[in-house]
Amino acid sequence: MAKLEQKAQKLVDGAVSVFADAILQVEKANEILKESIDADIKQLDQIELDYRKLNARKNEIVEDKNNKYLQMEANSELIEKLSHFSK
Repeated sequence: MAKLEQKAQKLVDGAVSVFADAILQVEKANEILKESIDADIKQLDQIELDYRKLNARKNEIVEDKNNKYLQMEANSELIEKLSHFSK
């Protein structure tokens, strides 16, 4: 009987070992996923920063363009006034 009990215990130990190994593998997978998530977060933060910088630059360009249009209008008015004096 002792041999059968040892054989049964060996089977149980083997099964427990397989589950313990599976748990370790899943935990390693979770560590890899966590590292990947951290890298994704860093990328998202950098993209957000780049977006804010680009948006600020876009706003500067739009403002500059609008100021140029206003200056062109003022120049046109000045040309019109100067034209009256040159006649």
